[in-house]
Amino acid sequence: MKSLHEREEKNQGHSSIQISLANIMESAKERLLALAVQTGLQVFQAIMQEEGRRQGE
Repeated sequence: MKSLHEREEKNQGHSSIQISLANIMESAKERLLALAVQTGLQVFQAIMQEEGRRQGE
């Protein structure tokens, strides 16, 4: 049977893994949001260029 100290050490290990995974997930969300914004801006730029081209005809 494991001592209380051994069980606490094991739980702390799981906590640090969970915190690391949470950090990775947060970073991934931020990067996906940045990608979505960048893509949206590129689409907007293409639309504006097309509008400018049409008005120049």
